[in-house]
Amino acid sequence: MKRRFESSRAEETLEFGREIGRELTAPALILLDGDLGAGKTLLVRGIVEGLGISDSSEVRSPTFSLVNRHRTPCGTVYHVDLYRLDTLRQQDSIGLQEILADETAFVLIEWGDQLLLPHEGALRIRIRRDDRRGRRSIRVDGGKV
Repeated sequence: MKRRFESSRAEETLEFGREIGRELTAPALILLDGDLGAGKTLLVRGIVEGLGISDSSEVRSPTFSLVNRHRTPCGTVYHVDLYRLDTLRQQDSIGLQEILADETAFVLIEWGDQLLLPHEGALRIRIRRDDRRGRRSIRVDGGKV
């Protein structure tokens, strides 16, 4: 599955995330990549809303907690940040193998290019920000959406 999307406003990015969330079925693994401030967490908010959470204000970057868990009507969302976890041992320390083994989970990993565990069938989302034009370019590849 391939998709490209251009966004010039936060609401457009949220709506694209909602579309993705409405199409997901568990288990799902989404690897998000993009520079700091590109909009990864904003897109995750939209995905969580698409999975049935009406108020996504609780969805925050897991930069310091490393893993945030959200319950939705469709299942549990694990929002993971691998920015500082670049060894298999560090990734094991947050229970990532167990999270990935959960057949009812939606696993959304920021800095997904650092995932060292097997991840066949993952949906990859790359977000690029163009500050000159005030736009985000979002590319979706793979997965089962």
